[in-house]
Amino acid sequence: MLYRGLPNLGNTCYLNSILQCLRYTKEFVYPLKGKTGSNALTVSLLDLMYTGADSSVLETLIRELNKSKEFKLMRQCDAHELFLYLMDKLFEDVKAKNPFEGKFKSTVICNKCGHKSVTEYPFTSVSVQIGTKVVSVEDLLHEFSSLEEIEAPIDCDNCKDKQKSSKTLEVLPSEAVVLHLKRFMGRQKVYTPVQLDEEIKINGEKYRLYSMCNHSGTMFGGHYTATCMKRDGTWSVCNDSVVRPLPTIPKSSDRPYLLFYCKI
Repeated sequence: MLYRGLPNLGNTCYLNSILQCLRYTKEFVYPLKGKTGSNALTVSLLDLMYTGADSSVLETLIRELNKSKEFKLMRQCDAHELFLYLMDKLFEDVKAKNPFEGKFKSTVICNKCGHKSVTEYPFTSVSVQIGTKVVSVEDLLHEFSSLEEIEAPIDCDNCKDKQKSSKTLEVLPSEAVVLHLKRFMGRQKVYTPVQLDEEIKINGEKYRLYSMCNHSGTMFGGHYTATCMKRDGTWSVCNDSVVRPLPTIPKSSDRPYLLFYCKI
């Protein structure tokens, strides 16, 4: 039987780390209790959200993932890509609200007349760029949403002509938000640490950090773990089958790859 830890069944640490982060997301787990899926992938994923599942359930999920092009057994795979894949497959099959799905609000401003064109579109995670300087999570989000010039002139509905324009991208999360730190750029990994804000404010709402998917190693060989907050506010490190207490999370670290925040 599987309880707190999850065995590594062949480079499956990327899967284990995402499963642990999802297990600690009450906004995700509670509404799905009692629901089931119509295929083996979603059925096994739902079963693994609760302790006490048989180890064969994890093996089933791995077999189903192995049918895809992206997540072959014994291959180094990306945890962020897996998270997006699982959320897409799950909420295609199960009629429930995805707590990670928010909206981007894109505002394009004509530099000549000031006319604004606003569009909204959904996201499941927010990918933020890491530079060479150590900054906070809120700084990364501020940079993500800051005003930027659009290189090519675009049509302005007011000017009726192509004009130079600027754009802002506002983040409008739901109950939870996943921040993807872009550590893998081309064939290089970015090792810059990030200051870990345990609380952040997005669109006027407060969000609390409760889980992290961590990566150690290089582009070509590494290991994923999860750091998760329990109900009593204490933290645990989930390293495949080994789960141990963590007195406190660091002020900054180069290990976090995905940061899971929930609305306070």
